[in-house]
Amino acid sequence: MPKLALELSGSPSTGGWLMALVALCSAASMWLTGQWAAKRWGKRVTLIVLHTARAVSFTVLALAPSLPAFILGVVMFGLSSFPVIPLTTGLVADRFGGTAMGGILGSSWLIHQIFAALGVLLGGLLRDATGSYSASFASGAAVLIASTVLTWLISERRFQVRPSPTAA
Repeated sequence: MPKLALELSGSPSTGGWLMALVALCSAASMWLTGQWAAKRWGKRVTLIVLHTARAVSFTVLALAPSLPAFILGVVMFGLSSFPVIPLTTGLVADRFGGTAMGGILGSSWLIHQIFAALGVLLGGLLRDATGSYSASFASGAAVLIASTVLTWLISERRFQVRPSPTAA
């Protein structure tokens, strides 16, 4: 982000401030999505809204012609990005119960981090090949659209504890 801020006529410190802005927006949004949106619409619908908003933010970042437009994309990204973590965790707990949660979340976050690392690598390669970050953000938006569709397919149902068989 600092390098892109420089390319859009910002200063080196602008990139740092933008990272802080992402964190600030995420903190506010985590509270709002957890305390209000997820209770009102459910975790799945809230995740769908967040994934869609992140796809829009990546599109704004891909097309940002100026620093103010980029800042708008950064705010949108901050508001929609990190709140997916507790909502996803809650959705897994609701669907599969607490005993399966560690294995499911451990596996899913491992896969998530592997693809995040690949995304950064491929984003850098796209930047080197095109001279712009636009293709990186556009490909991220495409992945987020796919994740929105996959989230839409999840049926939000509560885990039911089965009674253990009793000895006769």
